[in-house]
Amino acid sequence: MDYSIENPRENYKSMKKQLGFSLICQLFLQIISNNESIAQTIITGKVSDKAQKKALSNAIIIVNKLNTEITVGYGMSKPSGQYEIKSNANADSLTLNIKMLGYATQRLNVPNKSQTINFALEESSIELKEVKVKPDPIKKYGDTLSYAVSAFKDKNDRVIADIIKKLPGIEMSPNGQILYQGEPINKYYIEGMDLLEGRYKLANDNLNVDAVTNVEILENHQPVRMLNGVVHSEKAALNIKLKKNITTTGQMSLGAGFSPLLWDVNLTPMLFTKNTQFLTTYQANNIGKNNSSQLMRLTPGIYRGESGIESKQDWLGIQKLSNPTFKENRWLDNNSHIGSINVLKKLKNNLELRLNGDYTNDIQQQEGYTKTIFFSSKEDSILLLENKLNKLYFSNLKTDFTLQKNSNAKYLKNSLRIKAYWDSQMGIINNQNGTLSQQVSIPFYTITNDYRDFFKIGKSLFTLNSSTSFERKPQQLIVSPGQFANLFNANKPFETLQQNIIQTGFFTDNSVQFLKTLKAISFDMQVGFLAENQDLVSDISLKNGAESRRIGREFSNNLTWNNQKYYMHLQSRYKKKKLNINFSTPINYYIFKIEDKALNKSENLNRTTFEPRLGLNYDLNNYWVINASSSKNNSFGNINQIYYGYMLTSYRDIKRSNAPLFQSVNISNSVGLSYRNPINSTFANLIYNYSVRENNLLFINNIGINGSVEKNAIEQKNNNYSQSLNASISKSFSEINTTISIGTNIFKQENPQIINNNFATLIAKGISPNLRVSSSLLKWFGLEYAYKISSFKNIVADIPKQKIIQQNHDLKLNFNPAEKWYLGLNTEFYVNNFNDTQNLFSDLIFRRTIGKKKIDLEANWLNIFNTSSLISISNGAFNYVETSYNLRPSQLILKLRFPL
Repeated sequence: MDYSIENPRENYKSMKKQLGFSLICQLFLQIISNNESIAQTIITGKVSDKAQKKALSNAIIIVNKLNTEITVGYGMSKPSGQYEIKSNANADSLTLNIKMLGYATQRLNVPNKSQTINFALEESSIELKEVKVKPDPIKKYGDTLSYAVSAFKDKNDRVIADIIKKLPGIEMSPNGQILYQGEPINKYYIEGMDLLEGRYKLANDNLNVDAVTNVEILENHQPVRMLNGVVHSEKAALNIKLKKNITTTGQMSLGAGFSPLLWDVNLTPMLFTKNTQFLTTYQANNIGKNNSSQLMRLTPGIYRGESGIESKQDWLGIQKLSNPTFKENRWLDNNSHIGSINVLKKLKNNLELRLNGDYTNDIQQQEGYTKTIFFSSKEDSILLLENKLNKLYFSNLKTDFTLQKNSNAKYLKNSLRIKAYWDSQMGIINNQNGTLSQQVSIPFYTITNDYRDFFKIGKSLFTLNSSTSFERKPQQLIVSPGQFANLFNANKPFETLQQNIIQTGFFTDNSVQFLKTLKAISFDMQVGFLAENQDLVSDISLKNGAESRRIGREFSNNLTWNNQKYYMHLQSRYKKKKLNINFSTPINYYIFKIEDKALNKSENLNRTTFEPRLGLNYDLNNYWVINASSSKNNSFGNINQIYYGYMLTSYRDIKRSNAPLFQSVNISNSVGLSYRNPINSTFANLIYNYSVRENNLLFINNIGINGSVEKNAIEQKNNNYSQSLNASISKSFSEINTTISIGTNIFKQENPQIINNNFATLIAKGISPNLRVSSSLLKWFGLEYAYKISSFKNIVADIPKQKIIQQNHDLKLNFNPAEKWYLGLNTEFYVNNFNDTQNLFSDLIFRRTIGKKKIDLEANWLNIFNTSSLISISNGAFNYVETSYNLRPSQLILKLRFPL
């Protein structure tokens, strides 16, 4: 553990006060003052022990204006003893103060110019009067921020996610995704190794907090080591530092309760060594915990289908209750089982072999009603009431076999991924037209292989990239009684309507890339081709008594989709000191061949596109960073957006796209400003985005009086506009063990469409401020509070619709009346102005921790007031949806938890 003090005869608390909030505020004001235009001073040197001649690490060097307490720069010595401090002081001379625990403080007056100054410190005895010294909450080493877990931990934290969500500068979204300064992290490491390939919620929710010493943020992280210093990255990664070189950890918990009969099981052992990492889990519950979310990838990918959002896109579905904005354990009626095995083994020659395998089996039941208001014209609207009872069946198996070498001299990665889904859904709906049933089968199968190889020829770097995948989607929807009688059966009622679809696809993307560096400039050229072939076969049949027949050709598809893309991407980069500029000039040539022989429809399109992008990143000083980007890109529709025959996608949605291939040109601009100061634990960011998209198709929505929607498109140029502003600031006050975060999101979107033969510009705008406080004020008391207010408003054809305002309050009070006793009170309060409703939920948690291994005996009384329903509001492009959810009843759960 490292310490520093103000004076050898003063205690640690005095030193902390010297480096405290008031000092940094002076520095902050100095940074943003109008006197920043002078030249920068850089002071470097080495700190060593005068007697032993050895380098000293973590000595603090503070630079003040001469004979003042105004701080203009600071730094810490590295393990080599080297330090570097930058300042923009408007002064003739400076005072350097160097401090380190166990050594006499040195003070030196120097002229304000760039220079090298070495310090040789003399040991000095220190008497501390029974002061308990805490580590600095945050330290900075180059591009690495290190958060000390012990500085943010309290008695009630169990897993590392409890710590990460408290850290200033870091946000954790409801699905578990981690953001640093408003941007998602690009990697999640445990001791520098990527065991989970982006599925890091599995570690966050199960890794014992007592096994972790530090959480590190790696700023500007380049995952490919061969590209370090060559290709600049604006993304950050997160690394978990463990206390021991060989760590066995994890957790096991068993829970049971009523009513009805409830269970909650979690067995998650982990092993981390220098050459091997292992994490496996089996989890099952019916108490409303969505354990399958732990298996979702949350980091961006390089290849098609690698992104955090699953690549499975279904053609068909039942009308479900949309997921509300409040906590899942209030409404999720489930019977869930998941299993996962993850092994990473380091081999010889820097090779790594990794296996990831996941299995999910989950049954969910939804019960409630929806009230949908469709804005069919300027003044008119259509009201649809639906009572829904649904059962959703999720069953899937996913595997990933990866061989990787990632060193400074070589990068090689090959991943073979196999996924199989056997999902299905059933639903009963009661509306003003009666009762109907829905059944859908939506399996999906895919196999993908991704390959990347970096190698050097002379001083030039070459890359081979290849991605190939196959997929198959045989899907079926059955609706009874039949709908859209005017289309299918001359307005005569009939018993059953059935939609059948089989989609198969092949995809490959292959390229070679050349990269060359010349001092501060690097450039690369990538040449490649993409080929995509998909077949879509669909038909609709109806059954009425003994009669069963397929409907005519206009309700079937036999579509062949071929897409080829040949591309040459030129990219130039300039990096010097604080400035990074990236300019890319991709040139693409597309060939589309689309044909449905049965319907005698086809389209051929050849198109060349130029899609430049300019990005800039500039470090104004040690605290402020500004970035900006501007880009133009072309996008084209996919097979889901062009098919010439009708397709029934749900009981009240029928679609076809008997129009040319969708094309759009998007121009996007963004500018951002970020601030981070690890000394006083303050982080802030501001991002503004503005985009214009030009489309060749205008979409048509014909809404029936029963809420049925027929969707189509015509060829007509139109523009979409979108802008957003995101801002946040967070600060940790170590003196009172409190972290406060404040943020907001403001957006506006404009989208023209045709609704029931009327042209309308649809405008959606909103604002969502939020506040989060986490505090351990006293040894026996702490609290967590989160507040969010969301205000949304739709404007249809210049007619404003009712504003929706929803407020979420989430308060958690933590009491520790004795050393190993815990009492928690969780309260959630929801307010909705649309229908003037308020809902209150409260939970009571009692915990007794026994033994040195910290075994928890826990009792949870959930939904104390037995709140049975809750209403939520959401808005679409041309509708409002009010949803009432039947909630989980009051329930009591007893749990036994063992840290492993």
